[in-house]
Amino acid sequence: MEEWTSKKRRSVDLRQCFLYIWDHIVIILLVGVLLAGVLGGFRYFKVNKTVSQQQTFDSIVSQNRSNYYPTNSSDQTPNTESKKVDGSCIIRAAIYVDFDFSKIEGNSNSDFSSMVYRYQQDSIFRLISDHTLYSIANEINSRSYDIADETKDLTGEDIRWLINVRITGANIIQFSVTDINTQRAMDIAEMLADSFIEQTSSNPTIDKARILEEPAVFSDTTDVKTSIDLRSVISHAIVGGFAGVALTIGIYLLIFLFTDRVRTSDDTDYVGLVSYGRIPNKADRRDREYKRLAYNLTTEKDKKKVLFVPVDPKTDIGDMTEKVAQELKAVDSDIVPVRADDIKSSPDAILEAKKSDAVMLVASYGTTTIKDLEYAKAEMSKTGKDIIGVVIDRCKHR
Repeated sequence: MEEWTSKKRRSVDLRQCFLYIWDHIVIILLVGVLLAGVLGGFRYFKVNKTVSQQQTFDSIVSQNRSNYYPTNSSDQTPNTESKKVDGSCIIRAAIYVDFDFSKIEGNSNSDFSSMVYRYQQDSIFRLISDHTLYSIANEINSRSYDIADETKDLTGEDIRWLINVRITGANIIQFSVTDINTQRAMDIAEMLADSFIEQTSSNPTIDKARILEEPAVFSDTTDVKTSIDLRSVISHAIVGGFAGVALTIGIYLLIFLFTDRVRTSDDTDYVGLVSYGRIPNKADRRDREYKRLAYNLTTEKDKKKVLFVPVDPKTDIGDMTEKVAQELKAVDSDIVPVRADDIKSSPDAILEAKKSDAVMLVASYGTTTIKDLEYAKAEMSKTGKDIIGVVIDRCKHR
């Protein structure tokens, strides 16, 4: 936590920042692909979701019921004629009615208007009376339709909420039936119209009635299949991919900015130490740098024993001292490199330093923190021995 919250020391090394992000390009691309798949898949399933007949039927009933019984008078849900339900059909018909106004002749206009309204409401009530609806339900249930089992049988109450009725003008009753099967909706509409006409003779408020518009298809989306909107899916996948890449790059950028690691000679210079060598990460390039490091050590006068000390536990100097010793022997140098455990986890480094002529700190590229390097310098300085410099090991870049 201290490493993340500590005060930063210098401007950003843009080249090292780019190289750090490039080192993680595989992860960045994988996250981009993953997010592209997630966003594209989400769009695909959202556009192409499968809605069962039962769900469609429930939507029809719920919408018409909410229109008739709004939960809030200022927020009434449109009925299925106003806002069609996907996967349904609408059968519409109209009946012309001659009302018998003989009983209200001579009354005032207000009485006449009130009576006409009552006649109209009475007609609607007779069109969708319980007796009519349950008789139609029994007849419909005896027939066979291409409908899933869960929506096969209807009750009179079910049929009530498949119907929308309104008065257009003074003498026209217009109604529609919304259902998940076109033939069933047509049959219900025809039965409603026929039943209403048959009741005319026993209705004292109606002189005569006739079908003005035979039941006919007004809207039909029962056979519409949602196709794959490939361009929409691809566009969402592209957006997701770019978002994933940008997000991951941003995360790695923040990690780079808030984790102060040793990578270049600028980092060692900041601590006040010389960058004495850079050992590559690739094994086939390491021997040449070991030779260069050994050659540089031969210029150190009066330093017969040089202690190589890792700065932190994550830095493994491996066979560095052995390789450098071989190169020194090859040039007949009497300098002897020795190694010690890292300063942070072992006190032996300080004891060994006191027995040596000089100290060489070893940091690991991109792993050792500036804070750890400062600590190692402070601890080795207590021994009074000369700190020759810092070797940066496992360098991924020049």
